[in-house]
Amino acid sequence: MFSVDRSVPVNADLAPGVPALGRSQIWAGLMLKAEDAVPFVPAMSYCKVTGRFENGLFRDIVFHGEPMTEKILFFPEERIEFIRTSGIEMGTIVNEILEDADGALRLRFAFTLERKNLPDGSAE
Repeated sequence: MFSVDRSVPVNADLAPGVPALGRSQIWAGLMLKAEDAVPFVPAMSYCKVTGRFENGLFRDIVFHGEPMTEKILFFPEERIEFIRTSGIEMGTIVNEILEDADGALRLRFAFTLERKNLPDGSAE
């Protein structure tokens, strides 16, 4: 199993005249990514929604050439959880909108995944 957890400032170092994004705009972008992550994730070559339910959806993806299925849960304007339900790599990915002590927005990406045939602690 491997875990990665990073957050990045959303509106840092904006060029003059570039408007800052608010929480609702960031959420809209995360929803676009949930619907079709291909434009956002270079290693993903396929993404298709296969079902919907209240506050979520199911989708099939191909990531690094490997087919997988995900259940996606929406926590509006807070976070999205991508739960792998089938494929070579199982676990959870979280995209979360945070606010730091100064009120600045951050976007957090957290991955806790286990890949079949990959030993824990492997450099791979």
